[in-house]
Amino acid sequence: MSARSVLALARSFLFVPANRPDRFVKALASGADAVIIDLEDAVAADNKAAARDQLADAFGRFAGPERGRLLVRINARGTPWFEDDLKLLRLFGQQGLAGVMVPKAETDADLQGVAEAAGPDCGLLPQVESVLGLDGIDALALGPRVQRLAFGNLDFQADAGLACDADEAELMPVRLALLLASRRAALPAPVDGVTPGTQDGAQLQADVV
Repeated sequence: MSARSVLALARSFLFVPANRPDRFVKALASGADAVIIDLEDAVAADNKAAARDQLADAFGRFAGPERGRLLVRINARGTPWFEDDLKLLRLFGQQGLAGVMVPKAETDADLQGVAEAAGPDCGLLPQVESVLGLDGIDALALGPRVQRLAFGNLDFQADAGLACDADEAELMPVRLALLLASRRAALPAPVDGVTPGTQDGAQLQADVV
């Protein structure tokens, strides 16, 4: 199965910090359909450069099918780490990386440089994490090499000034908007937000049904 097919059909995504290379193989063996190695929120500012180096060192040891299940979440455009992340993508895109998660995506411009760096065989998953991102959702869905939309439910709450209960009922209209934008753009279903408390079995079960 091609990397594009893997991403299109994936239902479970597991985040792992880029500065924890000891967890990469475990994550790939976890049963998750795809693994997202995170250079953004999971890595503190003073560890970004080291995390990038650790990921670059580990990536060459992944087998082809493993690379076809891997995504990298880069830092957002406008941050001090964005350009160095793009340099890494230029290398990974030539070596079979399945996709890139683009955080805090709000406009088509947030995707252009990432698409150019990652290359034609690497899919993009723009992450809608703000009210502005929601406003631009149709443009994001039609952006370069976008394979699926993704929802950043926790950051969206913060940006919108919400404090949702566990069921996040207030976010149902946002999730519907992502679904409809995906449908209009003929994309697979969007990727929902994270469940941060993976040790809470009841919450995890509620989130995956």
